[in-house]
Amino acid sequence: MTSRLLLVRHGETEWHAENRYAGISDVALTEKGLRQAEELGGWAKRRGVDAVACSPSAGPG
Repeated sequence: MTSRLLLVRHGETEWHAENRYAGISDVALTEKGLRQAEELGGWAKRRGVDAVACSPSAGPG
C-alpha cells in the first residue's frame, strides 16, 4: 500500500486580492477563496481522501 501526503494552501483572502502580505494574520477568504475551498472539498471527497488536518489559525473568517 502506498500512502500520499497532499499539501494544500488556503484559498484567496481579502489581502491576497489586494496584493498584500498576510503573514500570520487571520484574514477572511474572498468569495473566490470560498469557492476554491468548496471545490477542494468536493475534489477530496471524490478522490477518497482519508483524513484532513489544518493549522490552528484556519478558523472562520
